[in-house]
Amino acid sequence: MNNFPRVDAIPHPGSEEDFSPVWEFRFLFDGYDDDMVKHCLTGLCEGAIRANLVWFAEAEEHGEGAPCCLSNAGVTYVLPKGCGTAPHPCQTVLGAQEILERKTATCIDIACYVAAQLRMRGVPASVVFENMRDKHNRTIPGQYHALVQTPQGILDYTQDLIDGNDRRCSMDCIRPFAGEAAQGVM
Repeated sequence: MNNFPRVDAIPHPGSEEDFSPVWEFRFLFDGYDDDMVKHCLTGLCEGAIRANLVWFAEAEEHGEGAPCCLSNAGVTYVLPKGCGTAPHPCQTVLGAQEILERKTATCIDIACYVAAQLRMRGVPASVVFENMRDKHNRTIPGQYHALVQTPQGILDYTQDLIDGNDRRCSMDCIRPFAGEAAQGVM
């Protein structure tokens, strides 16, 4: 367990040391088309980015820095686990603390974390979605991949966290925005 502060925590009943989340939000929405769904997901990710910013600020205030590079923190990429039934896929979106505690993250978790890290450094960043494609390059309806959009381009940090890769950190928080060509820019 890390020593990061919990800005969203209360003690478990009967314990003064163990903490659990105070709140959890579940959103269910039906999209008329992929563009509408991606637009809704982008809005939900904006909320996750802002929550991560609050958590990062609290961590820094308590003398703990959240790692810029998730691969250096031992986090690996995982595919989202389905929690709904077709045709209604669903996914849980983790905040910064949960990512660091669980040591796993989906592409949405990664994109929200990275966008918040970049914003803390003054770089405008947001989460955007692209449609997943099958082996024949056809769009898979309802399946998306989350990326980070910055003024320098669209970045995909998911590859940094896939087991078996060299687990490099293409996001050192400075290099991509210091005039050098960014690794991972699409």
